[in-house]
Amino acid sequence: MKHCINPKENVSQLPKEVKEAFLARPLKFSKIQELAEKGLQKLYCSKSCMERMAKKCKAFLQEKGVSIEVQNLKGKPLSLSLEQIMEFNELRKEGLSYRKIAEKIGASKSSLHYLQRYAQRTKLKSNGKVLSPA
Repeated sequence: MKHCINPKENVSQLPKEVKEAFLARPLKFSKIQELAEKGLQKLYCSKSCMERMAKKCKAFLQEKGVSIEVQNLKGKPLSLSLEQIMEFNELRKEGLSYRKIAEKIGASKSSLHYLQRYAQRTKLKSNGKVLSPA
């Protein structure tokens, strides 16, 4: 499963099945250590993120066998948690409106529209299945 990680996110609360991650911004060394301890296998980041990442972090990841790949994804990372996205999928299948879903899960209506229509389908995958709505 692939997950987008930003510097403010609590790395210790990531699901255990996360084996691949995308870095929105460079992380502190302590967070990189936590990710490696969780069994992370592959790390994706943008070219600018790779340039700004500390040499110490890069060396540590190579030492732990975590491969780093530069990826060019357009659009900003999703601000919704995995649980919110899954709940959105279920409620949308039930036929609820965006407004009611937004109130229920605590997300903005515009974020839900973005998720439904414009989000790249490769952002969240689990066992080869896309988690964002089709």
